[in-house]
Amino acid sequence: REINLRFDGYEISQDTLKVKFSDEFYPLEIILNYQVYDGCDIIKRFTTIKNTGKAKIRFEKISCAQFSLPSVKPYTFRNTNGAWGGEFIETHNTLEGGCAVYESRRGSSNHNNSPYFIAYQNADEKSGDVYFASLAYSGNFKISCSRDSYSITRVIMGLSDFDFSHTLNGGENLDTPCVYCGLANGFGDMTRQMNTFARS
Repeated sequence: REINLRFDGYEISQDTLKVKFSDEFYPLEIILNYQVYDGCDIIKRFTTIKNTGKAKIRFEKISCAQFSLPSVKPYTFRNTNGAWGGEFIETHNTLEGGCAVYESRRGSSNHNNSPYFIAYQNADEKSGDVYFASLAYSGNFKISCSRDSYSITRVIMGLSDFDFSHTLNGGENLDTPCVYCGLANGFGDMTRQMNTFARS
């Protein structure tokens, strides 16, 4: 039910970095893909999964990207909540310990929770580190934010594992949905970065 990956190397081609891993037991290759863009401080991330064997491999959970945030102090996470007539109400939750989950099990992303995270400490519109990422996927998604006993905050973004199953036949590949992420100096800078990227 789990994999044990070893590092196999990397490739750099123009604007793309591919970091390669393989499992020590299963005929499975994992490639972490990173792409940068001229004129934008945005990084595109996605994962490629390869079944290099002949037998089928069934996955019960697939993630697209993971982030380990640098500070040991708690982060505050922004997302949305709300119902009809009050959609996209902004929420702010400071994660001092444990886990917070933003997800959709309705078959689509929606105003209850949106497929992104914004994490910050003492930030405003003009200053302060703001870490952000958006999952380019409109189906069931899951964003798990956790802070462990060593005060390390991590975020995992991917497909929802609720009633999830995906089978890769021998020789098949799967590219996960993309995550677009960045680091901004204040919320205004984050907004401008994403707008510039979307327009370009």
